[in-house]
Amino acid sequence: MKSEKVNVNSFRYWILALKARCWITNVGIERGLNVKGRNVFYLNTWHGTPIKKIGNDLSTGKNVFKTNVKRWRLDVLLSQSFYEAEVYSRVFGLPLAKIELTGYPRNDVLLENRDMDIVRIKKLLGIGKGKKVILYAPTFRESMVDEKGNFISSPPIDFDKWEQCLSFGFVVLFRAHSVVNKILNVQSNSFLIDVSMFDCLNDLMLVSDILISDYSSIFFDYSIMDKPMLCFAYDYDRYNRERGLYFDIRKELSDEIIENEDQLLEAILHLNYQKSIQRTIAFRNKYVIEYGHATERCLDILAENIL
Repeated sequence: MKSEKVNVNSFRYWILALKARCWITNVGIERGLNVKGRNVFYLNTWHGTPIKKIGNDLSTGKNVFKTNVKRWRLDVLLSQSFYEAEVYSRVFGLPLAKIELTGYPRNDVLLENRDMDIVRIKKLLGIGKGKKVILYAPTFRESMVDEKGNFISSPPIDFDKWEQCLSFGFVVLFRAHSVVNKILNVQSNSFLIDVSMFDCLNDLMLVSDILISDYSSIFFDYSIMDKPMLCFAYDYDRYNRERGLYFDIRKELSDEIIENEDQLLEAILHLNYQKSIQRTIAFRNKYVIEYGHATERCLDILAENIL
């Protein structure tokens, strides 16, 4: 089947959108379009379980959903849990009947047997044999920018220090916004690999053994693989004050709150893998109740509504 890329700011986009039989997206597709075609079925797969506040729960700051949500004409929104469905229903003003607990189609691949792919990806990234792989994926911080939209802050980390402490047994994959990389001046080597521009995040999750993040929905996706996860929320109080959080992710993943770089490195060096995996499983059981068959279930939804 031939596919075509269309500029979303073009007149042709509006014509095709109104004539389409189905819209499938993981964000908003309307772009100011207040109506959809008479025969359009609108499926929104969404893009992550929320830790930080979204939509109508945001009390300050400009947010696209505070202005666009009233224009939504979607028919089905996907979710991974009852927790997520309740949040979506409230912040987007959607009836629960429009929210299907299917899991996310993009995560199905994380549960497939892909040993050969893992070997290929490690070779592509230059990851040495016998090393445990840490994926560090910090959240984008909207408040840490200047008037021109440029970042003015970065995580309080020293990768040279990381290398001194961890290079004997670990490799770090650093996944962050490209402008953060410029501030940190990340230089890839055999220990630290900048993967911020790597196309497929799923591949990075597959090859990694440990995840480090802060307020990102990547925790929920990663949890279905039963691997250790660490929360490095060095600016928790400020972030919670400025953006707002639904719960304290730090306490969900560890008994010990990690507030600085030294504590993080200690946590990695002395990680009890089995205990950490059990925390991951408990987290998943609480926040991700549907996963692994989302693509099939989405196809069923489409078949029931557009055929």
